Amino acid sequence: MICKKKQINMNILSNEEILLINPPSFVEGTLNTEPIPLGLIFINRYLENHGFPSTIINLADCKCWEEVYAQFNLISHPRVIGISSYTRQRFSTMELSHWLHSVFPTAIICLGGPHATFLDEPILRNNTEINYIIRGEGEETFLELVQKEFNNIDVSRTQILGISYLDENGHFVRTADRPFLRDLSSLPLPLETLDELGPLSVTDSLKFHFPASAKHNFKMAPIITSRGCNGICSFCCNRSFWGNNRCTGAYYAFEQFKYYYDIGISFFDIYDDNFSSNQEQVFSLCDMLIKSNMNVQWWCSSRVDTVNLELLKKMKQAGCFLISFGVESGAQTILNRINKGVKVSDIIIACTLARKIGLSFRVTISIGHLGETDETISETINLINCLRPNQVAIFILKVYPGTPLDTFLK
Repeated sequence: MICKKKQINMNILSNEEILLINPPSFVEGTLNTEPIPLGLIFINRYLENHGFPSTIINLADCKCWEEVYAQFNLISHPRVIGISSYTRQRFSTMELSHWLHSVFPTAIICLGGPHATFLDEPILRNNTEINYIIRGEGEETFLELVQKEFNNIDVSRTQILGISYLDENGHFVRTADRPFLRDLSSLPLPLETLDELGPLSVTDSLKFHFPASAKHNFKMAPIITSRGCNGICSFCCNRSFWGNNRCTGAYYAFEQFKYYYDIGISFFDIYDDNFSSNQEQVFSLCDMLIKSNMNVQWWCSSRVDTVNLELLKKMKQAGCFLISFGVESGAQTILNRINKGVKVSDIIIACTLARKIGLSFRVTISIGHLGETDETISETINLINCLRPNQVAIFILKVYPGTPLDTFLK
């Protein structure tokens, strides 16, 4: 349903009536790895384009609850509150929901994101102050819920696709999944001002990976060129949450670079899980960047089986200074077990090509998969020594909701 202008007085609807909140993570003590809530930025722009201004409250840098409370001192009566929900922030998110309900008891509280999507029923049953779970891709679903709420239409009687809730009798309701957006270029560009991007330049992750740059007056911006993944890795929920890989198109991606470059930013973090999934798009984007003569630097993540020598050369020419490969293990038995879909030889080839053209590369390793032994760990160490990457990121396996591994263990 599209809101009728006569039903909503835009002179009354204020930004603070719809709050979009990026929760803190100090309860869990996890690294501040995502200080720019790109998902909320997309939803904020999408709502705004449909006549519903909203405010993003970014709590990523808060170190205690007193700092959280201070962010809401000037907020009076929000009507709808949307909160991102990731596993790494799960306890902070639930405590925040409790507090918000106590302060704004009439507000509709919604959770979105992967943690809430895959654990919708237990979250709703154990946190009755949460009214709705927005499952999966949130732009269309959250907009429809807001439209119903601001037109005083009972959401529970309209069967909005992609939501979960408890009905008036306490019965759990999960509506049908909402189809994924086919055309990502139809979304508003998720652009931020210099002030809004400030936290990204001081994130713990950035300081760790680029210590030399982080010491200076460092400005950077996030770029998104795709959603989803065609891989079926057992430890990842990306495909379950976003679906198969969908790309924005080269022009949409280029417009993000240009906007930020024009306001003085030349360093970029491409957020895609597999930037090189669509080689045609990457070639087109790189050609645009080269032709523009913008002096940009950027880094990205890719699978080793989606790059070749020509592509890597073009990326380097267009400003790519680092590519991160999801290697996971140097043992073929582990790669097979986690459904990585690559061979150790594929890893060696991709990294060798990067070194050949002078492109720095990182390898990410995850330890602790089913079947891991001292021998398989030794194989991984030997592979790292063979590859001699510029950076190595090592993670201990965690079982996340929505992953094939989580389903298997249940």
